[in-house]
Amino acid sequence: MQSMDRARLRSALTRLDRKDRDVIVYRYLLEFSEAETADALQCPVGTVKSRSSRALARLRGTLGEVRSDG
Repeated sequence: MQSMDRARLRSALTRLDRKDRDVIVYRYLLEFSEAETADALQCPVGTVKSRSSRALARLRGTLGEVRSDG
């Protein structure tokens, strides 16, 4: 089951655009702080916050699509 979840997540991440994927990877997979993510992405912390929120919403939608395709 866990490997299926990882495969779904990987598939969903590949469907996101690069900016969405980058912010999710840094914040949630690499567990960077907002400040560290901002530094890595060379953008303000506020941008990381808003981008994270929107990217997570898109990821949820994409995960639903992956489940349907699956």
